[in-house]
Amino acid sequence: MAGQVTLDRVADWPGALDAFSRRNLCRRARLEVTDPEQRGFVVEAERYRFHGASFDPHGPHGGLLSLMLGEDAAGTAHLTHAVSDVRAIEIVAADDRRDRTLLVEGVRGQVVLTFLD
Repeated sequence: MAGQVTLDRVADWPGALDAFSRRNLCRRARLEVTDPEQRGFVVEAERYRFHGASFDPHGPHGGLLSLMLGEDAAGTAHLTHAVSDVRAIEIVAADDRRDRTLLVEGVRGQVVLTFLD
């Protein structure tokens, strides 16, 4: 995969996110979310290591996308950001081995996961 890919079919999301997770495991990332009150993006986490992304189509509100981040491999400090009612997913690849960005659009706003290394 190269360039930017929009995943149109919900059935493709779980497999695409599994592959995305394998390609980018333990890379440092910045997680930004839209804040309707501030009319822009807010950094929710920065420099945490990426531990995975998944999509459960049977989750609440039309499915649930989860992004897992942690400080180290042991997971001593970690966070999971969940997005329900996902409308679109896009992956921006840096090359065929690593990705640059994951863009998620939910009914309540957007989430951007950008890799820092």
